[in-house]
Amino acid sequence: MTVLARPGRAGTGLTGTGELARLAVRRDRTGLAAAVYVITAGVAGTAWALKRLYPTPAGRAALAATAGSNPALRFLYGRLDGTSLGSITTWRYGAWAGLFAALVAIFVVIRHTRSDEEAGRLELVGSAVVGRQAALVAALATAAAGVLAVSVLLCAVLPLTGLPAAGSALLGLGIGCCGLAFTGIAAVAAQLTSAARAARGIAIGALGAAFVLRGVGDSAGAAGPSWLSWASPLAWIQLARPFAAERWWVLALPLAVGAAGTGLAFALAARRDQGAGLLPDRPGRATASAVLRGPFGLA
Repeated sequence: MTVLARPGRAGTGLTGTGELARLAVRRDRTGLAAAVYVITAGVAGTAWALKRLYPTPAGRAALAATAGSNPALRFLYGRLDGTSLGSITTWRYGAWAGLFAALVAIFVVIRHTRSDEEAGRLELVGSAVVGRQAALVAALATAAAGVLAVSVLLCAVLPLTGLPAAGSALLGLGIGCCGLAFTGIAAVAAQLTSAARAARGIAIGALGAAFVLRGVGDSAGAAGPSWLSWASPLAWIQLARPFAAERWWVLALPLAVGAAGTGLAFALAARRDQGAGLLPDRPGRATASAVLRGPFGLA
């Protein structure tokens, strides 16, 4: 049995955080490593493929003209800033890489907070010398390590495909910061309900809303609500404009969302009981509907 803390450290709320974080990494080592590889390979592979498909400035300009005039493509991929290889790579895969990084953060945070609490594992672990905030901090640290690993790898790999180092760094950090924003959002969702499935639904629902806001804002014309893009963490990756007059200050937006979500999650965790959520439970109907009262309906 793993020892979670040393004697004499029982007075702090973070006691046992390191041990729980190592346990979380050990449990997720395969899935987390695979997710980091897929996201990194997806962005780098897109850059390499676009370099082969559109080797000339004329070809990239034609692609940019097509993408800029098609609202459906702007909804799916976002706006295109410039005709360089880096700008096209950001347009083609930037928002989607941010979405995948956000999903990694959501699943990791809720797995090691609400799922373990629902299964009773955190109550068992809490009977040892473990602080009240240790599990939440360990889950946040594990998710942050995963999405930041994507940023580090992209900063190292994208220049190898011929992209400028500054733009590569901004793109990689933008994707990682998007994951950090949803790390905080997932931590808040884990405090709201007593079921892991409902918590994942809330967090993924927020991610879906962010995708729709980005899509509507990016596909809107000059007279449309293009400002909606600024309300979506997924759009901030492209609004930072990697490879096209970089705006590094935009990275402060997802970092602020992640910090605010983390702080709110700790505040909410201090106001609820173990195993409970802040939202009332909905047990469902007391009796089955007419459709399910016979053997045919049950079948």
